[in-house]
Amino acid sequence: MTGTESLLMDYIMRHTYSCPVKDNADIDFDKECVGFKEPGCRECIMKHLEELR
Repeated sequence: MTGTESLLMDYIMRHTYSCPVKDNADIDFDKECVGFKEPGCRECIMKHLEELR
């Protein structure tokens, strides 16, 4: 993770209250979601970063 990505993730974790990845993203939330702010959450958001735009 680059410095910019790290700052972005820190901001998301501090200022959002639910997963920022859209419901229509290419992810199976029932099987893949670990829970917002749980271990693995940051990695999942980074994996789907393009879908946040």
